Amino acid sequence: MASSIAVSDRDLNILTLLAAGFSTELIARHLYVSKPTAAEHCGRLFARFGCKNRTELVAYAYAHGLLETGVWPPHAARQAQQRTWAETLP
Repeated sequence: MASSIAVSDRDLNILTLLAAGFSTELIARHLYVSKPTAAEHCGRLFARFGCKNRTELVAYAYAHGLLETGVWPPHAARQAQQRTWAETLP
């Protein structure tokens, strides 16, 4: 189901990472931003969609077609969380 809600690529990235269970710190590492910047991005999404927490935000995103099931399999999220920054270097 396509959404009529306009969101940026960054917002979709953050929603996908939240749906995969990433912490603010892991979101920051994944997007190469500071932890406060990642927290600010999440906070803006909470405010924009009137959500109180991550679970509500992810549920809202799925319900309104911003995310589709199977976008990021849970096992891939766990693997990404377990890798350290140094292991991602070429």
